[in-house]
Amino acid sequence: TGLGINSLLAVSIAPEVTWPEAMGLVVIDGIIIVLLAVTGFRTAVFNAVPAELKASIAAGIGCFIAFIGFVDAGFVKRIPDAAGTTVPVQLGTDNSITTVPTLIFVIGVLLMGILVVRKVPGGLLIGIIITTVVSIILESVLDLGSSAKNPKGWSLSIPDIPSSVGGLPNLSLVGDVDLFGAFTRIGVLAASVLVFALVLS
Repeated sequence: TGLGINSLLAVSIAPEVTWPEAMGLVVIDGIIIVLLAVTGFRTAVFNAVPAELKASIAAGIGCFIAFIGFVDAGFVKRIPDAAGTTVPVQLGTDNSITTVPTLIFVIGVLLMGILVVRKVPGGLLIGIIITTVVSIILESVLDLGSSAKNPKGWSLSIPDIPSSVGGLPNLSLVGDVDLFGAFTRIGVLAASVLVFALVLS
């Protein structure tokens, strides 16, 4: 359930306000959700939605996330149009999916599917680790680089051996919340619409 709010916050809200202001909107969203839960209104709305609509919403979100994966894997590519938007897509590069990143994507999805169907514990994690290792090896041998420079290169990030196995997260923004800053920066109406969007997500 957190995927909707994460993408909405990162893509739509954060560019309009500062991060502390965005976190303030999330806190307000949380307060509203708690009030809806305490009053029983949230449960009433949840029960009022037909099971078919709930299933279709879940399927729609799944298709959206799958589409993002298809684009990031290079299985489909965005086609720039005259207006400079990139909404339409085509299969692979010039209607061909004959790239190494796409091959690894297809093999990885098939491998994970087989592991899940065979009920292998940690099948998804095993598939992710195997495809990551294969990607790093192939990138070090083939030197494909980014798809910005090489149309048959990697779309999202170039696989490489990590410089460190782990590390501490950047916690500099923890507790840095501006509860009402967004209301003064973009206006009460716009900030209220963003809070409403957060509640819905």
